[in-house]
Amino acid sequence: MSEADLAARISRQLAEQLQGVLATQDDDRLHTSLMAFAETADLSQLVFATLRETRKHANLLRNPHVSFLVDNRCNSALDYVAAVAISVQGQAGEVAADRLAELSALFLHKHPQLGGFVAQAGCTLMHIQVTHYRVISRFDAIETLQV
Repeated sequence: MSEADLAARISRQLAEQLQGVLATQDDDRLHTSLMAFAETADLSQLVFATLRETRKHANLLRNPHVSFLVDNRCNSALDYVAAVAISVQGQAGEVAADRLAELSALFLHKHPQLGGFVAQAGCTLMHIQVTHYRVISRFDAIETLQV
């Protein structure tokens, strides 16, 4: 599969899915969180919102390296051959002020019901600067897209 075809597959699946699992690390412990996300058109970033007073936010400040899993499983036996999981690797940080309006609009376009959450004083918009996507399909077929 060409790099352009793989990028198109990734883009389609990210657009179809509303949530993924964010993995952060605090010293020697891993922490996972189910997160609403949005993706930039060029696939270079994923955007999510979180409260500053959370374990995940504290972990991200200490260690910005993250993994984010997006999959399309439906919890059936067909998942072994039909489900596709996308493991996103990158570094997370708070969205810079000069991009806040743009990325907030992107996130809220996909998740309009989260407008009240994003507007809370303790909420911050975060982004993952993606280094690569690893796509796992048919149980063990792995393809990688560097960003």
